[in-house]
Amino acid sequence: MADLINVGSAYDDPDCDRGRPALRKINTKLAELETEIDSLLSTVNYIEIGVWNMDSTASKDVSYTVPTGYTLIGYKAFILNDAGTGLFNGLQSQGYNTIPIVCSYFHSTNKFGLTRNESDFFDSTDFNDAVMNRGYIVLDLVIIS
Repeated sequence: MADLINVGSAYDDPDCDRGRPALRKINTKLAELETEIDSLLSTVNYIEIGVWNMDSTASKDVSYTVPTGYTLIGYKAFILNDAGTGLFNGLQSQGYNTIPIVCSYFHSTNKFGLTRNESDFFDSTDFNDAVMNRGYIVLDLVIIS
């Protein structure tokens, strides 16, 4: 994590002089933090669910092989509606008393199995497009040492 800067004493800092004001040093630190955050975000692993008409089909398989040297420790399914105006956590209740999507990974067949509940939030014409990517499975991978 980056060092904190005391703006009040920045002119006493040997890296700062009147030609390099305290705000310039702060901007440099912010740029370093932004680079660190971008680096973390670029390591987010996800796969597309692909086409899935959830209104007419309750289940979908998505192929995925865990890369060599990694282990899968968690995952979440996020579902897009047909209008593209909503991205829904498939493992969180959407006003019903159930978890709307069951998502499981099967190592033996290298695939995720997604199943929506009958007569639930995703069993709707808001999720029946037969062309668009239905959403994403976000993966939590760790390196095996």
